[in-house]
Amino acid sequence: MAFLALTITTAVMADVGPVGRSTSLNADGTSTDVLEKWFINVKNTSGGSISAGAPVILDETELDGFSVNTSSTAGKTVHCVVAVACADDALCKCQTYGVASVTYDATGDDAVAGAPAFIGETSGGTAYGVTTPDALDRPFGIFLEAKSTSGSVSTFLKMR
Repeated sequence: MAFLALTITTAVMADVGPVGRSTSLNADGTSTDVLEKWFINVKNTSGGSISAGAPVILDETELDGFSVNTSSTAGKTVHCVVAVACADDALCKCQTYGVASVTYDATGDDAVAGAPAFIGETSGGTAYGVTTPDALDRPFGIFLEAKSTSGSVSTFLKMR
């Protein structure tokens, strides 16, 4: 009679979930030189394409929790920053955490390294610097560089 021996092994794998875990450090505590970034999928319902780097808000006319647009009114909270250009009615990759290149509009105050980044109160899809925030200004990250002209600015996103 043939005897078959089975060996059962257990592979131990680290959970790479969002709470208390990082992909920025190796097991020995040294840096992986890879900054942690988190992304979600969203649906563009803005009526037009959205450029990469645009901060977007939830579309409150849709009750699905993942439709976004760039219209902005005072007091709205940024949901995420579009990671790659996104066509209207398409599903898009949107960043919620980590370093990102964000579209900046210099008509507000200058972006100051270390200062909060805000979404515009009247025009969406861009970040603004605000020297004296009021109750309707909602920060969504921290500027990592100073900027006084419109364009892209390196920003650390904190929208978990």
